[in-house]
Amino acid sequence: MEDPYEPMQVDIQDNVDGENEKEAIISDITEMEFDALIANYEGSAKISRLIYVADHCPPFKLEALRLAINCVMETSNINLYVSLVEKFNSYCASTNASKPIEINKKWLDTTKRSAAIKTETLENDLKSFKSNSIKESIRRGYNDLGDHQLSCGEISLSLQSFIRARDYCTSPRHIINMCISVIKTSIQQKSWTNVLSYASKAESIPELEDICKTDQYKNVKTFLNCTSGLAQLAQKRYQVAARRFLEANYEDCSFNEILTANNIAIYGGICSLVSFDRKELHSKVICSSSFKLFLQAEPVLRDIISQFYEAKYAACLSSLEKLKNGLLLDIYLSSHINTLYTMIRNKALKQYCSPYVLADLRRMAVAFNTTVPDLENELTALILDGFIDARIDSHNKVLHARDIDHRTSAFEKALSVGKDYQRRMKALMLRSIVLKNKIVVKTSSAENENNN
Repeated sequence: MEDPYEPMQVDIQDNVDGENEKEAIISDITEMEFDALIANYEGSAKISRLIYVADHCPPFKLEALRLAINCVMETSNINLYVSLVEKFNSYCASTNASKPIEINKKWLDTTKRSAAIKTETLENDLKSFKSNSIKESIRRGYNDLGDHQLSCGEISLSLQSFIRARDYCTSPRHIINMCISVIKTSIQQKSWTNVLSYASKAESIPELEDICKTDQYKNVKTFLNCTSGLAQLAQKRYQVAARRFLEANYEDCSFNEILTANNIAIYGGICSLVSFDRKELHSKVICSSSFKLFLQAEPVLRDIISQFYEAKYAACLSSLEKLKNGLLLDIYLSSHINTLYTMIRNKALKQYCSPYVLADLRRMAVAFNTTVPDLENELTALILDGFIDARIDSHNKVLHARDIDHRTSAFEKALSVGKDYQRRMKALMLRSIVLKNKIVVKTSSAENENNN
């Protein structure tokens, strides 16, 4: 039977995060905050986050590395194991903070030998399946090989195996499974284009709605929304990311090897603060029956969003600042935090000024827990950037909003729309007359050759 789905291809790219902010080194977090940073994660997500904390938080470097080493020993990734032990011992030698760890040669040899045997077995089985031309067996063979390669840390080879399984998928369920495998592997590789591409392919399957009604696939839509949101966040498309995270279903959040419910609450909440106006923030976040469950996992962030909506900016920004160190140790969010915090503060300043023709800078400074000179500098920058349409009276410390004649502006807009409509109608009438009279202008053969 002919496969109704066209072949899928992917370009394996270098790690492109769209990240250009300088990475911060965090020294002042508590034991409880450290535990919260790695709680609930499983598999590769736990390992990658522990390594990130080790690289960016010196007080917990050794503890994070020790935990990461233990987690890696549950996989077949011997190269990563050796690398982490060497990093641990190197730090111990330079600081005398702890005794070095000896490489477990018995585990190393056993794992290396068993991984090689399993690789050979899976490759031989795959060759046998191909010689017998059994599509389902070949598909499973590629999936098993891809899972094993992923456990060994061979991410690029694993991705290739999952993609090759595509040609042997015989049902929509197989396509969904393949897309999920490619997405998970691409996230480890930080190939965000691949993540978005394969999420889109999975969502375009006509039978997706019916398949997601079954228990086995009930979390697929939430998985696709959250992984797409993560990819959009990585590419600094914060509004699209917010909308994706807000579509997640709390009960279907069961993929802790990538993201937890806390991640979805934080990513969705922060991106919403940046992207939505007060009306949207209230309707889509605060009053959202589904996302409200995520925010219960992060009560501080829930209060921050409510404070922003209620124009309690000093409390809102102060609470955000308390969260900052923890967010700077998040592997996906850290490089965006300074940008996001600046955008939230600028939005709060604009929102504060919007109802007033005149605003007292002294009272405004109190509302934002800052000094008048610092506030004046902030507002000056926003005015020069065109973000706030106002003037500053430095002598009297007053912000003057520019006087806009809304009535004249509305008339001018109406005239502009009318002229544009008139132009379009004339063009449509001309085209209709040309077609009715069968007027065709053909280019010469010489012109065609030049164009080609």
